[in-house]
Amino acid sequence: MTKHELVETGYRIFSEFEKPSLLQESRDLDPEGRAHEALLKSRKRNTLQLDDVAGIGYNPITCITPEGMAYFMPRLLELALDIESNSKSEAEPYLWGFILQIMPNSNEDRFRRFRSEHYCHVCSVLRFIEDNFISYIKEQLMENEFEITLKAWCAKCAQQST
Repeated sequence: MTKHELVETGYRIFSEFEKPSLLQESRDLDPEGRAHEALLKSRKRNTLQLDDVAGIGYNPITCITPEGMAYFMPRLLELALDIESNSKSEAEPYLWGFILQIMPNSNEDRFRRFRSEHYCHVCSVLRFIEDNFISYIKEQLMENEFEITLKAWCAKCAQQST
């Protein structure tokens, strides 16, 4: 698949998810959490911007609800694939942050709304990144994190498909 086809497919298969009323995990949000909630509420799936999510330290995706992750995932995939534009932006390149956000950890509950087709699509996007942007991954010194993430998502795809 081409990058364009991967993006289109992502929007199609994640289109079943409506925008949730609560986008941040905690109902007792601190000022930063309230700012993140307001930002995400002000965005539609396709209007989330690189500058909204590219900061590794200050990022609304870190504490997003499972429903919010399912809703915004196609846009996150699109932003992660847009490495050429990312490098021209004032924001940090998003691929690094994206890998950290979907890397296996104790917060995997945020993907609980995903089914086989969703896991498999993310696996396909990660394989595309591996095939087309491995030099960028090496340049960013994120080979280990990328490999762990790729294996985990593709294993979930295989596991869910059986």
